[in-house]
Amino acid sequence: GMNIQALMPEPFRGEHPGEPAHDHSSTGLKRIIGSSRELSARHQDGHTFPIHLAMSEVLRDGQPTYIGLVRDITQQRQAEAEIAHLAFFEQLTGLPNRRLLLDRLERALRTSERSGKMGALLMLDLDDFKTLNDTWGHEAGDQLLVELAQRLTGTVREGDTVARLGGDEFVLLLENLADDRATAAAHAEAVVLKVLALFSQPFHPQQREYLTTASVGV
Repeated sequence: GMNIQALMPEPFRGEHPGEPAHDHSSTGLKRIIGSSRELSARHQDGHTFPIHLAMSEVLRDGQPTYIGLVRDITQQRQAEAEIAHLAFFEQLTGLPNRRLLLDRLERALRTSERSGKMGALLMLDLDDFKTLNDTWGHEAGDQLLVELAQRLTGTVREGDTVARLGGDEFVLLLENLADDRATAAAHAEAVVLKVLALFSQPFHPQQREYLTTASVGV
């Protein structure tokens, strides 16, 4: 006995006429009958969630009755988001993986050609990382990589990319540095110095201090 508006979030709630069968032409009802769509619905506690809606028209004593079948697709959306994350982000550190890095690199090259702004690609790998894995174990190595990923992410701008190719290899994609090569190179060098400075402080795998160094190519 409740109005269908109770299931709708704003702004759709305010736009709903209450009796959609009243005027097919103004409501566009004929456009949604027999088709399905995905949209947001309003939960009883007020939060919105994604649904799949299918509308049907049934004649009863010559009068049309409209039936909507609603299916909650929250779990489906969450599963799709998780699959997408696994496809483009590295599992250990949560950083973009090689696939996403190459996609962003291609995009950066196209943007650079249009704008004339130069960028830089920084390749970083840890020095003698195998020794840590051999002496302290792979779990300690993984913890160091996670901590390094967090430090690197905090070093670059929001629009830049920090990716992990695998093992102890990281890539920093810096975009829109400058219009001329000398200025762009100076900005890239400044980032390299900030990155190398990260290694002046010890890392803490397994809650123990560990000092290491890295090599960076630009």
